[in-house]
Amino acid sequence: MLIGGYHGTWLTGAEARGLTLDDRSLAGARARVGAGIVITLPPDRCGVVETARVVRYLALESAGQCGPCLNGLPRIAAALAEIAGGSSASSIAGRARPQAVPTSSAGRAW
Repeated sequence: MLIGGYHGTWLTGAEARGLTLDDRSLAGARARVGAGIVITLPPDRCGVVETARVVRYLALESAGQCGPCLNGLPRIAAALAEIAGGSSASSIAGRARPQAVPTSSAGRAW
């Protein structure tokens, strides 16, 4: 299940069992309430595939006004789609990492 909305944390049912929807309880699972949204997946769905879909959606919804949104998010979405399709995460990490971590304040959106 996804706790906290699009920018939340994926937890297994076993990890979530016994937790309550508050930051103190979720902290032990390295999760936060965030937007207060809880999404559960049917048994036939894959969290990696669903994450790739969400990141693609966010990349397509970007106004493209800053470097990370214009360049980084679409590349991260593409990398996640490759991983969801069965590619090795380690083979993709080298291409995605420079897009995900700003190297100077000039490239940040905040």
